[in-house]
Amino acid sequence: MKITDKILSKFPPYIFILITGLTICWLTLVPRPLPETDIKLFPHADKVAHFIIFGAFAAAVFLDLWRKSGRSGWLCAFVGIVASIIFGGAVELLQGAMNLGRSADIWDFAADAAGAIVAGAVCIYYTRKHPCLGACIMSGQIDTVHNIYMDSFPPEERRPWHDIIDKLDTIGSPFSLTLILLKGKTAGFITSWDFGDFVYIEHFAMHPSGRGGGIGGKALRRFCRQAGKPVFLEVEPPALGNMAQRRIKFYERNGFIPFYDFKYIQPPYAEGLPEVELVLMGTSHEVSLEEVKNNLHTIVYGKK
Repeated sequence: MKITDKILSKFPPYIFILITGLTICWLTLVPRPLPETDIKLFPHADKVAHFIIFGAFAAAVFLDLWRKSGRSGWLCAFVGIVASIIFGGAVELLQGAMNLGRSADIWDFAADAAGAIVAGAVCIYYTRKHPCLGACIMSGQIDTVHNIYMDSFPPEERRPWHDIIDKLDTIGSPFSLTLILLKGKTAGFITSWDFGDFVYIEHFAMHPSGRGGGIGGKALRRFCRQAGKPVFLEVEPPALGNMAQRRIKFYERNGFIPFYDFKYIQPPYAEGLPEVELVLMGTSHEVSLEEVKNNLHTIVYGKK
């Protein structure tokens, strides 16, 4: 996860909808919600306020849906826009019906809708630039990720689980965990390191129910597109058997090149575990394989 993911994952589900919704209700439906002041506002300041607060509500709906469900960013933004517009219309009708000294105003509603649409567009732009395939990790998802991780890799290819959690909780760490979601449920994950010139995928695994049908390949291609730089990973050499050969073919179909001529040894994750001879694969020839190896050995595996 990136820094924003790590921060957002600390908040309870749907907390932003609750906070912004209650704030809007307080400001619009409570008589004299703010103390009187002598500050002179600019013309149509109330319309600007409507634009901002209902844009904030649309963004809150998007954010809570996207980080919780992992649905398409476009869908979450659309739901946020529609929900904010409906909420704005309901507020205007309630203001007219509750005799608060405020009447339903079509121009206030127009400002509400405009704020929602602009915020939704910003959210869509954010999802296109953001490297996360799915939602931030919530408490109910971490157990599923752990189970997939333990079932998919032998001990010599596993980082200690507590170390993964520690790195995810470290703000500014180059280590990220990206969820792969299918219909809102965790179908797999990718752990990766961003080294500036390239991204390294440390672990990529799918739940058995998510294998087949091209889901893993689609997720991997999308991850590489959003990385915006060369991506590298390690695989077992083809001499180890049919499964290793199939795995290499899978990565080749999804844009990776095997570097068979470059000798690569994975250092052990912990004392007592063996070194493992692997093959580096990458999406580009432009990055020095020695540079890749040095970064992996010193930063990922902590080899001095």
